[in-house]
Amino acid sequence: MIISIAFLGWIGFFLYEAYSATPDQIKTVPYVPQRLVSLEMARKDIEGLFQTGVLLLAGLWGVGIVKKDDRLHLRDWPEIVMFAVATILLVAFLFVDQQYGQLLERTFWDLQQSMDKDKIFVDLFNSPYIRLHYNSLFLCFYGALATTAIAAFSVCLLRGDRDE
Repeated sequence: MIISIAFLGWIGFFLYEAYSATPDQIKTVPYVPQRLVSLEMARKDIEGLFQTGVLLLAGLWGVGIVKKDDRLHLRDWPEIVMFAVATILLVAFLFVDQQYGQLLERTFWDLQQSMDKDKIFVDLFNSPYIRLHYNSLFLCFYGALATTAIAAFSVCLLRGDRDE
């Protein structure tokens, strides 16, 4: 439980510092048709993470709330805290995923005319602002994955030993 809270605090502090220190800078590079392939790969990667995040959230709630045998009760406060931390990180992941998608949409919308006329393309890998959102997305996802695993393990296995 303490590890989950510390982990949430660390992620929150890291995200706050990163968003405070990163400039709103998006770099461009010369347009090459192969760069569209890297964009599609990044979008598919993020789409897969989104689907996995939704499944994690559903699984966590299924184990902690819906399933009668392992349902959380008020006396299970360590598991409730871990459940809450995992849920917060999963919701943060979904929020950052939406923000990242909107950032890419706005960026490509704003640069569309320049892309056609000046033959430039968004540098997805070296733009600080885009990398900030991308790294935040992965940090929230893997933090949520770890805390969900710990919470589910505790709810399903460790708590049963305490009840007996």
